[in-house]
Amino acid sequence: MTDEEDGAGSASLADRRELLRAVAVRSLQQRRVEGELSTAHVRLVASSLGVSVRTLWRWLARAEQTGSVEPAPRARFEITDEVGEVLADCLGNVKRAHEELARRARAAGRRPPGLSTLHDAIRRDLTPGFMAGLREGVPAARGYDPAFKRPVVHRNEVWEADHQHAPLRVVLPDGSLSRVWVTWYEDRATSMVMGWAVTASSAHRDSVLAALRSAVLTGDDYGPAGGLPELVRIDGGADFVSKAVKDAFGALGVPLQRVYTPRHKGGVERLNRTAVSRFFADLPRYTKAPAPRSPPAGRAGRSAAGLRGVRGVAARVGRAAQHRGRRGAYGDDAA
Repeated sequence: MTDEEDGAGSASLADRRELLRAVAVRSLQQRRVEGELSTAHVRLVASSLGVSVRTLWRWLARAEQTGSVEPAPRARFEITDEVGEVLADCLGNVKRAHEELARRARAAGRRPPGLSTLHDAIRRDLTPGFMAGLREGVPAARGYDPAFKRPVVHRNEVWEADHQHAPLRVVLPDGSLSRVWVTWYEDRATSMVMGWAVTASSAHRDSVLAALRSAVLTGDDYGPAGGLPELVRIDGGADFVSKAVKDAFGALGVPLQRVYTPRHKGGVERLNRTAVSRFFADLPRYTKAPAPRSPPAGRAGRSAAGLRGVRGVAARVGRAAQHRGRRGAYGDDAA
């Protein structure tokens, strides 16, 4: 037998002993009540569990004394108020805190805790955010704050909607330049862009309704994502709280949840930031790009043959949205 096999066998024996301890002790207690308990019984059970006869008698005595057949909890080092104060004074430096705790324990005639014991207690009793706050201050602790982090949801349970100004200039049919707004819905479970609408000049309530139609319908022109959500999270924009939009969602039986800070609809806000920095950054007439010292070769040809108008931007948004999902492609169903 190899060392690994021997270790595996020892581990399985220990697990079996923990599982059978309560049953064995109760059986011995019942035999004692009935007056049938003998040393032979105890020796047989001890041999089966892999413990000594003395240990099994001790288990039986503890069960009769406390009424519990479970093992006694082991005493362990815990993070007390004193330990927390020492950690704070040492700015989260565990080694320095251990030296101070050891000095105090020796002065009081107590046995000092080991450094590994202190590390184990910190991992068990304190959070990473608490320790980060001791080392680097409150801003570092806020990075571990679960505030505004929402629970995991299933597909089409919650959508978030918003307008986003695309930093582009598009050519309208009359030859004039116009800015572009994108309205879209994002599924919070999969981060998939469910539907979108691209509007020249400025977005309005019709943009909200057009994007909703694109999000709900499925098929070659709109899918594969689609269906009805159980809830749509919006901000207080006038377009999203207009009567026409409320009536449309009401007819579909979809409630609207109005939130008052961007952090409460963090998914679509993150999509907005990603769109500005990545989706539109490689398109012609991107307004946030630094001005080049000299026009790059092929720029004019790209602008003429590339994405010129609102339809071109819509095509770009559509292709980007197809790659937005994080958990695999949607099926054709409208779940």
